[in-house]
Amino acid sequence: MSGWRRLALGGLLLSGCGAPVLPPGFGQADALAFQKEHEREIGAEVGPLSAVASYYVEPGQTLALGVVGDALGPAPEGPGPRVRIEVTDAGARCLEGCDAGPIALEGPRTVTLDRFSLLLSPQSGATRVLVHDPRAPGRQAFDGLHWFPVDLRFIVPATFEPDAERPTVELSTSRGLTKPFVRAGVLRAELLGHAIVLHGYQAGGGTGDTTLLVPFTDRTTGDSTYPVGRYLQVTLPADGSGTTALDLNRATNPYCAYSEHYNCPIPPADNGLALAVEAGEQLYDVH
Repeated sequence: MSGWRRLALGGLLLSGCGAPVLPPGFGQADALAFQKEHEREIGAEVGPLSAVASYYVEPGQTLALGVVGDALGPAPEGPGPRVRIEVTDAGARCLEGCDAGPIALEGPRTVTLDRFSLLLSPQSGATRVLVHDPRAPGRQAFDGLHWFPVDLRFIVPATFEPDAERPTVELSTSRGLTKPFVRAGVLRAELLGHAIVLHGYQAGGGTGDTTLLVPFTDRTTGDSTYPVGRYLQVTLPADGSGTTALDLNRATNPYCAYSEHYNCPIPPADNGLALAVEAGEQLYDVH
């Protein structure tokens, strides 16, 4: 029996010197490397701190955006580069600015206009245009995130029990909308002496995805951590064994913690933990 399989059956083992034996890729250095990479993503040119505007185009509406002065906004009539989006009951199309001619928008797409990046994506029946500006004040002022000290007690083995029905559920979002997710199954683990159960979700209906979104709240929510809750990304083993790890040092804020222009799923009530997870990302001070 492999060492990691034994971990899943009997909890974290101890080495001869009393230190916990952790699965490959789940130690202090791994957690710190994850946190550093996450900070890089948050401060990227097309990251949440550069999101400066969002437009939701409903069926029957057309939106044209262009650069006016030093900003991007609704484009005036007349010549000049622009991105123009049309949404009808039949779907969304990019009429200008995406390619040589009109194209259907069947999934997320990024286009550029001057220094701005525009992410076009379907959102609850509408098409969202999310505008990123690398010169955004929040990005310019970014000097890192706040984390709890890495704590190995918050790295625990877990078993995944898939949901045979994989129902599609609507999770409420930060903008008062809903987003469809597949409820893929539950993760069971023991954390700080407490048995915990967390539901894992996947976007889309594909069964080949091995990554789960685990949105959760705990006793730190609204105190030292983001008031809505935090996210954990969990990768399922490729061998289908149902054995994985939860590293709550990798718990992060949703992008809504950095910009009001995102539409983030809210952790459901059954993913509330009755203990304080003093691990992972803390509150972010928006500049």
